[in-house]
Amino acid sequence: MKNLINVWWMFLMQIFVYPIQLFIIPYLISNLGIASYGSYVVYLAIVGILIPFIDFGTSISLQVGFSNLDKKSKQIVISELIGFKLAIAFIIICVMFFLKLTFNSFSWNIFYLLGWIIYSVYSCDFYYLSELKNKKLFLRQFYQKLFFFSSVFVLLFLYNSVQIVLMCLSFSYIMITYLTYKDFKKYGYHLSPTFSFKAILNTLKNNLLYFANNFATVGFSSINTYFIEYNLGSKAIGRFSVLESLNRACLSLISSINSVLFPLLSKEINKKLFLKGLLIFPIYICISFIIYLNRKLIFDFFKIDYIEDSTVVIMLIVLCFDALSRFLGYNFLGSIGKGNIVNVTNIIGLISYFPIYFILKNNFKLETDFNLFAITYLISITIVLTTRIYHNYYYLKKF
Repeated sequence: MKNLINVWWMFLMQIFVYPIQLFIIPYLISNLGIASYGSYVVYLAIVGILIPFIDFGTSISLQVGFSNLDKKSKQIVISELIGFKLAIAFIIICVMFFLKLTFNSFSWNIFYLLGWIIYSVYSCDFYYLSELKNKKLFLRQFYQKLFFFSSVFVLLFLYNSVQIVLMCLSFSYIMITYLTYKDFKKYGYHLSPTFSFKAILNTLKNNLLYFANNFATVGFSSINTYFIEYNLGSKAIGRFSVLESLNRACLSLISSINSVLFPLLSKEINKKLFLKGLLIFPIYICISFIIYLNRKLIFDFFKIDYIEDSTVVIMLIVLCFDALSRFLGYNFLGSIGKGNIVNVTNIIGLISYFPIYFILKNNFKLETDFNLFAITYLISITIVLTTRIYHNYYYLKKF
C-alpha cells in the first residue's frame, strides 16, 4: 500500500508539477519578447549543464542502500555529500567569474541564478526517494513552481526584464532549500558540511558513470540551445525551445514510471514486462499525432511564429524515440544490474551529436535551418535507442 501511495505522488509530480511550467511560457514571451525569452532559455541551459557537476550522479547512486544504514551512518553520508557538493560548487563559481572577467564569455545575468546552484548543493533528493517520502518531494517541487509563477506574474508586469525572471527563479530555489533544511531538522538530521578528502575521492570514483549519465541527459536538452543560439540567435532559440519544452512535458509520463519501476523490478518481472513496455511507443505516436494536428493552436497559444511542418514532425519522432529509449533504460537494463550500459549509451549519444552535426552541415543543404539541429538530435537519439534495444534483447533472452 505504501508503495502504491508513493507511486501516486511521483506520478502526480511528473504529470502535474513539470508540465504546468508550460503555461508560464506565453506570459514570458508576451512580456519579454521572443528574443529576450530566448536569452532566458540560454541562461537556463548554461547553468543547467553545470548542475550535474555538483550532483555528480549521487541523486541516483545513493537511492540504493541508503535506507538500510543506521541513523548515524546516514548523517555521515549526508554531511560528506554536502561537503563534496560545496567544494564542487565553489570551484564552478570561481571558474565562472574567471571566464567572465578574462574572456567575457557570458552575461553577468547568469549570476542571478546562483540560487539554483545553492539548491543543487542542499537538495538531497536521494533522501526523499530512498526513504519513500515522495509526498514531501512533490510538495517541495509544487511550492517552488508556485512561488516562481506568482512572483513572476507580479514583478514581470511591473519591471519587464530578464533579470527579474532569473531572480524569481533563483529565490524560488532558495525557498525550497529552506524547506529542505526544515524537513531534515524535523527528521533529526542537520545539513552541516563535512569536508573529507577521502570521501571526495570516493564520491568521484564511485559515481563517475552516474555523473556521465546525468551530464549526457542534460546535454541532450541543452546542446541544441547552444548550437542554435550560436548560429541563429536568441529569437530562434525562443521559437525552437517551445518544441523542446513540449517534448519534455510529454516525457514526464515516462519519468514518473521510471522513478517507480527502477527500484522495484526483478529479472523475472523484467522479462515479462519487456514486450508490454514496447506499447509505450504507439502511445507516444498517438500523443505526437494529436500535437501535430493541433500545431497551429499550440503556436498561437505560445505566441510564436509558425515553425515548418518538417521540423515539427522530426521533433515529434524524437519524442517517440526518446520515450521508448528512456523506458528501456533503467527500468530494464538497470534492474538487471546493467545500469552502466544506460550511462554509456547516453554518453555515446551525446558525443555523436558533434560529428553528425558537422557531417549534415557540410554535406547537405541544411546550413543553419532548424532541420539541421532537429535531424542531428534525431540521429543521436536513434543511436541511443538502437543500442538499448540490442542490449535488452541480448540480456533478457538469457532468462
